Amino acid sequence: MNIETILDIALTLGTGLMENGGETYRAEDTIERVCHAMGCESIEVFAIPTGVILTVRYNNILYTRLQRVHKSTIDLRIVTRLNELSRRIVSGEIEHDAIEAEVKFILASPPYDARLRSVSAGLSGGFFTLMFQGNLWEFTFSFIVSAVVSLMYSYGIRSVQSGFMKNIIGGFVTAALAIFLSEIVSPTPLTTYDRIIIGAIMPLVPGLAMTNAIRDSLSGELVAGVTKLAETLIIATGIAIGVGIALSLRLNILGG
Repeated sequence: MNIETILDIALTLGTGLMENGGETYRAEDTIERVCHAMGCESIEVFAIPTGVILTVRYNNILYTRLQRVHKSTIDLRIVTRLNELSRRIVSGEIEHDAIEAEVKFILASPPYDARLRSVSAGLSGGFFTLMFQGNLWEFTFSFIVSAVVSLMYSYGIRSVQSGFMKNIIGGFVTAALAIFLSEIVSPTPLTTYDRIIIGAIMPLVPGLAMTNAIRDSLSGELVAGVTKLAETLIIATGIAIGVGIALSLRLNILGG
């Protein structure tokens, strides 16, 4: 296997992990181990959330490659499969000629069905509402809100380029629907929109990104850790702005 193919495989594995929710230190360790298993020496990897730089020595010649990370999503199924493949490469359980095709096959895996994600988001939001001492009505409304917002992310605002604007829209729709549904059953004290909003926004909160930021920081990847922490703060700010707009409109229109 030539050096260009080795670099392509290693970098595709590493960036594939980062693009689908893997930690930065995991991507660096995977790239290093795969390159070593394929005969490279003096391997140096530097990864940040937007790119990976790799330098190796192969047949006494130094090679350097930069590859950008173009997206950021969450698909732990792909992360698991790439991890399993990297272990097979290191242990020699897979022929080198088959590695490139296997990597492409894993990365081309279709995402989970939007309806399944919608139901999962609804259950997540509903049970978070119960955790915040919500009642059965509030659980039901939170389920509806979370499911609708998930479908909106999958279809309605998929074409919106700005991630910050998506978060504002998501926060606004979440709060607006929660207020609307809670007002349907008023003046009976069956629901309060605050618990519905708190539960329904939880599927939007970047919990995995925050966890990865902490883990990267503890692993010594300070640049990646601080960058991901800033990303989570920007996402949380967008959601808060959207919720704040909806609450402000309610106050101005309905009062109290």
